[in-house]
Amino acid sequence: MGKMDAITQAIEELTTEERAELRAWLDELDERLFDEAIERDAKAGRLDPLLADVRARVKSGTFEEFE
Repeated sequence: MGKMDAITQAIEELTTEERAELRAWLDELDERLFDEAIERDAKAGRLDPLLADVRARVKSGTFEEFE
């Protein structure tokens, strides 16, 4: 049995409350990993062109905030 098969089987055996806890943990994990990726990209300068574009749009008055 592969790792994913074992995980799938274990998840199927969880109670409703345990599945809710797992879902919350997975959401937190995704958020943390996303934040870490953004931080790495920012430190590496990969977001600099986007920031420059936003600054230029703000300066020219063409920047539109999104809600």
